[in-house]
Amino acid sequence: MKRFSRRRGRVEAGAKGFHAFAFRVLGGRVSWLEAQLTGLDDALRKAGMRITLRAYVSLMVLLSFLAATTTFVSSYFILDLFIKVLTQKILLSFGFSLIVWVVVFYASYIYPKGVASTRRRYMEVELPFVVSHMAVLAAAGITPERIFKSLADLNIKAISDEARNIIRDVELFGYDVLEAISRAAKRSPSSGFAEVLRGVVSTSSAGGDLKRYLLTEARRFMRLKRIEIRRSITSLSVVSEVYIGGAVIGPLILILMLSMMSLVGAAVFGLSLELIMMIVVYVLTPAILVIMLILMDAFMVKV
Repeated sequence: MKRFSRRRGRVEAGAKGFHAFAFRVLGGRVSWLEAQLTGLDDALRKAGMRITLRAYVSLMVLLSFLAATTTFVSSYFILDLFIKVLTQKILLSFGFSLIVWVVVFYASYIYPKGVASTRRRYMEVELPFVVSHMAVLAAAGITPERIFKSLADLNIKAISDEARNIIRDVELFGYDVLEAISRAAKRSPSSGFAEVLRGVVSTSSAGGDLKRYLLTEARRFMRLKRIEIRRSITSLSVVSEVYIGGAVIGPLILILMLSMMSLVGAAVFGLSLELIMMIVVYVLTPAILVIMLILMDAFMVKV
């Protein structure tokens, strides 16, 4: 195990890229931090990111340091235009840099989880069709290894990557095909795909009927897919109604009311009505549209 760790460290140090530079600079100084970042190693595997935990932690620390240093220097020169007291400039610049350090470090920490979540959604979208494809191949007497070779050639997001990793483990690292599938199930971000992989392993190991198992799973996933589509359609109809009310009718009525109030020279909280109308048109309405687009994209990814 120690030999493998040393070899992995040499390979990481010989790699190219900014993360390799971060590993060479900080790799031996961040080992204590790895144990504190619980779940990060698992998130990196599920995200499919080809980087070791220590190299990624080194990258997190280096990016945070560079962002904080840049913020401190830029804040100091900007504050120098408004504040002449040296102590205040240093304290404010340090405060800004500390906030940026925390934000960048936390964003780097949750980034692999976001990538894993995206891969999970793509897997679950294609899963019913992928399992159906696997069932057809199994019905033709194709072995599990050739089934996953076929999946690797389909270029399906996330699933084809996992299939390529299985073939890599078999052909390059010498794993048994069932052991390689078990390893893929452990690093899969989708619980449904992991369940299928474990089912393939257990069915093949017990000498069961792989075709019948995959056909049963394909029907089950298709049934769940129909239910999910109906739910998504209902949710999209609600979002469309909110969009019409909040992004079309609402701002229009508000602009008309403000225009009528401006005829009598009224003001709201000391702000001129012209300024409020500009805020509605250039800030509020675009913000509502962006929120609607995000909601629609979230629902569409599921189907």
